[in-house]
Amino acid sequence: MSQENLGLKAFTANSTIQMFELVSLVDGTTVLRCAADAVPVGVAQESVTVSGSHVTVKLLNSGGTMKIKAGAAIAAAAACYEGATGMMAASGDTVVGTALEAATASGDVIEVLVA
Repeated sequence: MSQENLGLKAFTANSTIQMFELVSLVDGTTVLRCAADAVPVGVAQESVTVSGSHVTVKLLNSGGTMKIKAGAAIAAAAACYEGATGMMAASGDTVVGTALEAATASGDVIEVLVA
């Protein structure tokens, strides 16, 4: 029987994932840090250091705002894209949303209005 989810979903981590990093699907039950050329599906809500651990993911299609880690400086009101190693970038292929506050350095966690 199929399921329905309205925001948070548990997945199995395929690698180390840090809290507030973007993740992409490996298959229907497994995620990994989103690479620059991958399509993000959500944001990790906790850190996991062991492959095979469960990780809670806030799904991007749940809407609203989310805390997401930036990989570089991003201006407030700028479009945010998937970047390398699970962090957002100021340019890329897939728009994640709009920055509601500025990131001044890699590793800053900012609020993003999800697209």
